[in-house]
Amino acid sequence: MERIKAKRLKVLLDDGYNALIAGQYEAARDSYKAALDLEPKSEEARTGYEKAAGLLLASIRYNQNLENASKYIQEGRYPLAAKFFNKAMTARPGRLS
Repeated sequence: MERIKAKRLKVLLDDGYNALIAGQYEAARDSYKAALDLEPKSEEARTGYEKAAGLLLASIRYNQNLENASKYIQEGRYPLAAKFFNKAMTARPGRLS
């Protein structure tokens, strides 16, 4: 039974890592969360979960700010558009390699 658990944990950690590298932050977070549920003491799962959750949040902020900037450009409200564009650039999640 422990061997099966260890194999499942490895698959979840690999899936989380691959999703993280691919920029699929929600999938990465979910895989790392499942790994944590399986093995709560896994440092790799905990670190991966925290990283993926943080990048997911940054990605959401980035997209929301870009949407706001686009909306204000269409309305001709350029100072507000610039403000939200700059906020988007600040919130933009970095790429992992």
